[in-house]
Amino acid sequence: DAKSISEAVEIAAKKKEFQPKTKEKIEKEEFLRPFILQFGNVIENNDFSKAAAIASEVNHLKGVDDEMRQMLKEVISPLIDKKITELVKNKDGESFVEAFIRLGRLKNINVKELGLSEEDLRSPEIMKAVKEYLINALENNSLESFVYNRDEMVKAGIVDKEEINGLDEIKNHTKEYLI
Repeated sequence: DAKSISEAVEIAAKKKEFQPKTKEKIEKEEFLRPFILQFGNVIENNDFSKAAAIASEVNHLKGVDDEMRQMLKEVISPLIDKKITELVKNKDGESFVEAFIRLGRLKNINVKELGLSEEDLRSPEIMKAVKEYLINALENNSLESFVYNRDEMVKAGIVDKEEINGLDEIKNHTKEYLI
């Protein structure tokens, strides 16, 4: 805590966010800007595979270093959180599931940290889409795929493991396995 205005200015000047940016940092931000704008546009239009592809493309471009990857992550993370929140509040279950699956690879999504109410998250539209996705993952993919996706959704606070394992469709497909 500063005892005078000049001391407060001195403390503020030492903080990272008040340091002048280097020419290199400005160039990196400028390089990332078109990708971030593209990412924002496609996520707004619920094109989550394209959004994931853009982020992946940037991470693998020649000349992109760890600092740039971190800058990209810092900018797209709040965009992902905002979109996930919007989809839950709008009860758009199918888009929510797709966004979670595609964008969860770019950022850890924890719905409890987003301030969503249990009522919003447990809405019939959201839960129906989640359950259908997991049942479909088991029926059309592999047990490993189902377990991975179920566990990711449990970690994110979307579903309860026992609740999903207790679904008749899941029990019927997993009789021969112990999951």
